[in-house]
Order: sequence, then C-alpha cells, then structure tokens
Amino acid sequence: MTVRDKVQQQSPDGKVLLLEDLRRCLGMGVNTDGAGPPTKADKGPPKVILLGHDMRGDFPSMKKAGIDIIKHLQYAGCGDTYIWIEDTNREAPLSLSALVAHYALAKCHYEKPLRKEEKLVFIGSHNAGNDAVMTMKLALAQALDQNVYSRGGKALDLKDPEWLDKPLKGMDAGMILLAYDSESATNHNYARNILNRTTEHGFAWIRLADVVGIAPGPNGVNWHPYVRARHWINKAFKDYKNQDFCVGNPHGFWKEYGKSLYYTDAEGPAPFQALFKELAGDRGVAGVAAAVGNLTLGSPASTSSPYAVSTAQMKSPSQIPLPEKSDQNTNIDRPAVGDRAKATASGDRAPVTSNPAPAKVPFSWAQVARGK
Repeated sequence: MTVRDKVQQQSPDGKVLLLEDLRRCLGMGVNTDGAGPPTKADKGPPKVILLGHDMRGDFPSMKKAGIDIIKHLQYAGCGDTYIWIEDTNREAPLSLSALVAHYALAKCHYEKPLRKEEKLVFIGSHNAGNDAVMTMKLALAQALDQNVYSRGGKALDLKDPEWLDKPLKGMDAGMILLAYDSESATNHNYARNILNRTTEHGFAWIRLADVVGIAPGPNGVNWHPYVRARHWINKAFKDYKNQDFCVGNPHGFWKEYGKSLYYTDAEGPAPFQALFKELAGDRGVAGVAAAVGNLTLGSPASTSSPYAVSTAQMKSPSQIPLPEKSDQNTNIDRPAVGDRAKATASGDRAPVTSNPAPAKVPFSWAQVARGK
C-alpha cells in the first residue's frame, strides 16, 4: 500500500488532491498563462484545503482529539506535500526538512537524536506549529515550481518568463489553505497512564482572498507574511521533549506567529473548533491578528527570524552552502556549523565555527530521471 493509498483511506472524502488541483485554486492554469479574474467567494462557510506532510499519522491524531473541520468549514480535499513528491519523482528526498532546504525556505542545521543518526533539519523543526508553517510554505513552493508535476501530468507552460512577479489570475478567493501537523511522545515510559500520546497540534493557514492581486515572488515569498499559525501543547506533556528519534522543540514556536497555547484532553476539541469557527468568519488577516492579540505580519526575510532566508537566496538556493556535518558522537545540543545555521534564536549558544562544506543542494529535478 502506497502513502497515497493510506492517506486516501483516512481522508474524509477518500481522496488526496493532485498538485495540479492546488494550482487551479491559485489560478495557475496547466499549459496556460492563467486567464480570467479572481473567482468570488461562495456564500456559506469558506472552502478549505487541508495540507500536511505525510499525513498518515496526522489524521489519526486529529481523530483522537475530535478535530472536525467540516463542522465550520467546507472541506475541499487534502493535499500532501510528501505524496506530491512521490507522484512526481520517487528518487527525490521526501523529508520535510530536505525539501525546505531544497527550496531555501529556512536555514538548516544538523541535530543528533539519541537513537538515530545525525540529520539535517530546519531551525525550529519538530514543533507542530513551525512544521505546519513550513508545510504551508512548501506547498506554495511546489505549486509554483514549473518543473514539478504529477506522474502522467504536464509541466506548466507559462508564456511570461516574469510570471512570478505578477499577480496570478483566476485565483479562488473563497478558499483557505490550512496546514496541519502533530507531534507525539515516542518515550512510552513517560506518563504511561495517558492513552492519547499526542503532545502537540499545529495549524497554519492563508486566505487566498488576502493575496489576490499580490505577485507570489520566488517560492511564494511575497505571500509568506499572510500565513498565520497557532500552536497547542498538551498540558499533560508540558515538561516532555522528544529525544529518541528526533530532537523535539515543543517550546520553540516562532514568536512572529504568537504564543503557544495549552490544552487538556478533558476539553475535547473545543480549542481547535474555536479556531475553525474563527476562520469561518470573514475577517481576513487583520481580524485574526486582532483576535489573538499578539500577532504581527512580519517579513519572512526579517533578520530577527533565526530561520529566515532572503528573497535573493530563494532565487538562487544553490548558492547557500549546507552546514557542515558534525562528529557523530557530538552532544545533540551542539549548535550546527555552516552559513545556514549562523543565525540562531536569541539566547542560544553561538555556533561552533568551522570551514563550511562545498556549496551544493540536496538534489536537482533536472538531474533525476522522471517516472522511476
């Protein structure tokens, strides 16, 4: 059974959208330059596409928590950034961090879990809120990548070479893109009496109505300030941090998206349903920011963000050297080495300096044969 087969079984409508379906919502016609004005929002609850990265574990987490999107929003299907890469090219890296590095969406460094080899991750990863934000940005980058298309599909035939610098036409203004991620406890000896092992829930969203008339820019960078996010920590696991198979980051939710919230299993789905009810109200970015009270639009290229990369770097990600891999026996809290990891969160130890490895990118679509 493929990942697509499994996720289709779990999806409320039994389907997983193709990348081309997301492109149509964004107003990107396949083999066209995208003609026509933005479509108006339908009456009734807003439509929502649920996004995730390998949602095989996320749908069960949502079910355990009683999270029901359909109660307040029109479910228009789910898209999986992991499956979209499998659909396109099975030899490409599939991890969220590897794809984030490929599209230069964030700075990366190496981390060493206790029971796995050292691996490259983006700074701030393994926090459900941050992972949801990066899943959203990755989905936009994939949709805007002319070289990525589903097996049997066709590459985008966009006549204007400067199309990324112009607003897309035909965008579905009534659609909300909603990314979800969850984290679960891998140490089964911690709080063994608690049956629901989900420790975090994270949502990130963007209303397409907010970006109508805004040129996407490389990898959708001009839309990033309109991404909002929310992060919850299970109060029963407030002192827990995964260490075995990944280095958890439960209290590292990026400040520009607000503060982490706590919930208890006794509350049921109420905290999450309140978010969906909020999204069902037509308030846009300003209304949602005011409701939370501590959000700012911010810039993805802000120097205050330890994970951010510049717009120029997004245009030429191959010019950003990957961090140097550290000694396998190094402590897991050792700061990463290399240009991508030099900017760390306030209060972190300064990274160890060393000569970075030669510049290279994780993979190139042009170098890998399709259809394998």
